Amino acid sequence: LSLAAPGSAAAVTLPPIPTLPLPPIPAAPIPSLPTQPVFAGSPAKPDPIPGSPATPQNPFMAPNGLSEIHDDAWQTDAYTCAGPLGRSPALSSSLHGRDSGSIGFDTRGRLISICIGASGPELYMFDPNTLATLATFMLPPRQSLPSGSIFQDFGGGGYFYLDNHDRVVTATTTRHIYVIAETADGSAFTKVADYDLSGVLTSSEEITSALPDSGGLLWFVARTDGVVGTVSLKTGAIHTMRIGTGSLGEIENSFATGPGGGVYIASNRKMYRFQAGKDGAPRIAWQATYPNSFETKPGQVDDGTGTTPTVMQGGYVSITDNADPM
Repeated sequence: LSLAAPGSAAAVTLPPIPTLPLPPIPAAPIPSLPTQPVFAGSPAKPDPIPGSPATPQNPFMAPNGLSEIHDDAWQTDAYTCAGPLGRSPALSSSLHGRDSGSIGFDTRGRLISICIGASGPELYMFDPNTLATLATFMLPPRQSLPSGSIFQDFGGGGYFYLDNHDRVVTATTTRHIYVIAETADGSAFTKVADYDLSGVLTSSEEITSALPDSGGLLWFVARTDGVVGTVSLKTGAIHTMRIGTGSLGEIENSFATGPGGGVYIASNRKMYRFQAGKDGAPRIAWQATYPNSFETKPGQVDDGTGTTPTVMQGGYVSITDNADPM
């Protein structure tokens, strides 16, 4: 145990506490209806987009396309690798009753995912060829039931990223941020750092997502009260600000970070660009109100944009609005 002064996160580093290596758990295929066709359509020809500009690499994250749910710090959802063309396709699947919406790939090519279920989030490692479960790491369980579907609740672990050392950086349901590494042989996970943010967040302020900016400062957002904060992974110093009260200013999605320290966050009312001050505290550079019908439409979790911002070439950032129609 360790103590920390106000405004800093306790227990920054930990002795490795590995989970025990497990024999691979074979994948259980997802059942399919016998009436479903084995193959539909015809093989496609490659059609790459010529002259597509490269997305800048955040040096503190795994390579673009491998680091997190939206592929890179700009949240582009764009890949440079080839997709399937339908040439003698082989289908494999794995059913384990959880929503593995956020996926990264380590340097050995294994799938890394924090999967959401009734009990809460759990960290998994999957074989990329067989989808067998190679390792798991139990994260803190749910502290309360969400108001909507448990499979739409990505707070406290659903969003994570792989850093440039194959480590998982994730929030927890207990308002901590864990750094979880792979053991030397790659067969298990081990927690190597723990940043306790419960001293600056209320019990209702669950961390939605955490990402590094281009300088390595870790930013985080919490959904209720629109909390925006920073954590120095070197010193443990933390700073927070609130852009709303209750459901006004709610942040349900992840965010984007761009060159020059820009951080792009969308609440259910406004789109923001943040920048860290000299002390590391978050500062609003600009904000823009987007069209909003103030309705929670089917499939949405609140009455706002419902999307993570995407940074684009040429000085643009894009989100959906919440007009009717969107």
